[in-house]
Amino acid sequence: MARPYRSYQSRLPDGDALLAAVVTVQRAFRRMVVRNRQPSVRSSREKTAASPSPPPPPPRTTTGQSSKAVVTALESKQQHFCSLYTMIGKWWKRERQRIKGIEAEHARTAAQMNLLKNEIKFLLEMEKQRLELKYELNKHDDLTFLNKTSKPRMFKTRAGKLLTVDTVGNQKARVLRDIYVELQATAAEEPVCGPDRRAAVLGRLRATVAASEYKYKDDLLAAVTMETDMTAMRAGERNVRGARSRIEQLFRHFIRQPDVNPETDAYYRPSERRVLNVYTCIRCKRNLAATDFSLESRVNRTNVCANCEWTEQVGHKRIDMAPYRRMLKALRRDEMQVAAYGSECFLMQPTEVYRLVSIVWKERSAIGDRGHLNGLRLVRWRQNEAWSPWNCVLLTRAEAEAHCRLDGDPADCYDPRFVQWVATRHMMARLQFANLVQAVKSRAAAGSKRAKPLSKNWKSVADRFNINTRSTV
Repeated sequence: MARPYRSYQSRLPDGDALLAAVVTVQRAFRRMVVRNRQPSVRSSREKTAASPSPPPPPPRTTTGQSSKAVVTALESKQQHFCSLYTMIGKWWKRERQRIKGIEAEHARTAAQMNLLKNEIKFLLEMEKQRLELKYELNKHDDLTFLNKTSKPRMFKTRAGKLLTVDTVGNQKARVLRDIYVELQATAAEEPVCGPDRRAAVLGRLRATVAASEYKYKDDLLAAVTMETDMTAMRAGERNVRGARSRIEQLFRHFIRQPDVNPETDAYYRPSERRVLNVYTCIRCKRNLAATDFSLESRVNRTNVCANCEWTEQVGHKRIDMAPYRRMLKALRRDEMQVAAYGSECFLMQPTEVYRLVSIVWKERSAIGDRGHLNGLRLVRWRQNEAWSPWNCVLLTRAEAEAHCRLDGDPADCYDPRFVQWVATRHMMARLQFANLVQAVKSRAAAGSKRAKPLSKNWKSVADRFNINTRSTV
């Protein structure tokens, strides 16, 4: 038998003000939650109408230009990742030592799993930021390429005047640059600029691609059509993101085709000979150019590519190269002040300085036995000879200043046992840098063969200008 209907108000006890207040608060709270989850279309339209009109786009000449400050900022950010990976490595070692001290087996296992999860979390977040930085660098490279190819050619006449010639290739490159800049601007500022501007850019892109003989023309046009249809259906940002990334990837390959951009050959012409030298990496088994391999003296060019070395650095070693990079920079500056441009420090890389400091000198000062890397410097052992790994000593700044003021042979100023210890370190450096020693010998032999005999009148010229000919002959 059906019961009679009773309203919600009839079920509440009469005169209970506290319960009525609680019900009122609950209803207000639920309305607020629903309002936050589903914003009304009317409010969004009112906000759009009340917002000021978007500012006009910046001039195209300033949009495509890239300043040196931007490049320096991106490079500094790229160097910061090495320090971040090093900090994660140090944190992992401290946590590992702490976990080893846990006596309970189950607690130790749980702590190890928690450490692994946190490490994966940190590395994934850093990898995400690194990919964003790499994306910014790729955009900077594309704009640099388009700006150089769209720049008119300049010639100098016999009268000394500068003649500017705007070729057809420069005009085509300028059209591609404008489309690329508009694609990037509309993708980043679509809520402000509106879908009409994006549709106009896609229409220009469609017309440009359709008139070319690009081998992936159908794929690029299909991606443009997909984004246009999804925008017409008012799809979300996540759904359109895949089509936009596909368009950007294909368009980056499109602008570098010689049939589309005739100035591409002139842009890549200086590096054609370098690309012909192809070597194979023993780890990733890829055939890469010689510029993709390490420049370290002990590593062969057919050994390990720079990408595999970066993977090993991030995954296993995690060595902070910033102190060694600063040490090498200060060393090169000191050698340039005395005009020693033939010094071996200009052939070395920060990884080699790391080997020299960590293996040969044990990251300690030779005199004071101090191990703070930021306060150590590599200076000459014998001041009358150019710097080399077998003619150097690791000292603090104060010790280096005092050592550089010494005159004559250091063996006359230091204890014989200390001099013998330094000589042993120099022999270790020769063994560590055997390839560099061989390169120095080959350079010296080639220089002696190229030396031309002195002219007959050289003796009189030398006597006139007080030139010592003993070291020259």
